[in-house]
Amino acid sequence: MRQIRFHFDLDKVINALAFFSRHGVNTLDQMTISKLLFLADRAHLLRYGRTITGDKYVCMVHGPVPSATRDLVNARFADDKDAMEMLAYFDVRKGTYPELVAKCEPDLDVFSDSDIEVLTEIAKDHGSKKPLQLRDLTHEFPAVKAALAARIAEKKNVIPLPFESFFDVPESASMSNIVREDQEDRDFAESLAW
Repeated sequence: MRQIRFHFDLDKVINALAFFSRHGVNTLDQMTISKLLFLADRAHLLRYGRTITGDKYVCMVHGPVPSATRDLVNARFADDKDAMEMLAYFDVRKGTYPELVAKCEPDLDVFSDSDIEVLTEIAKDHGSKKPLQLRDLTHEFPAVKAALAARIAEKKNVIPLPFESFFDVPESASMSNIVREDQEDRDFAESLAW
């Protein structure tokens, strides 16, 4: 079976975080960012057949984490062009944990109408929650529970959280089939682009 994958979109990540910052999310620390993006990407995938950010997810001790976004937020690669672009878009508020605060409004033109719909829903429903509340919420998803258990059983700090596992509710079966068929079509098209 083919692995479902999407292309990482830095503009959408930056503007999704700016959207959250400007739409009632009080704290944009690393945990909050990870959980809100997971909730948004999962909801959009289940509803519309693709994620918003295209980021790959892994499971760590506190649950799902968007891998590339985590690296950018941590600014591990200070000379990395993407990290510098992200840091130019946000101020970093120092506190117990560093928090991002958008310097300007998000560029909504990078989003589809469905992206904005889901981002608005996630900000409204979860933006006022504390980081640990968001962590606990994401730990309730069967895919995350299974990944957390596998991480412990395999004695690993990090394990992949594949998009296939996001379809962890019975009503998502038809969308799962559509996304898998779409991935097969994209794989075939990529194989011809040599």
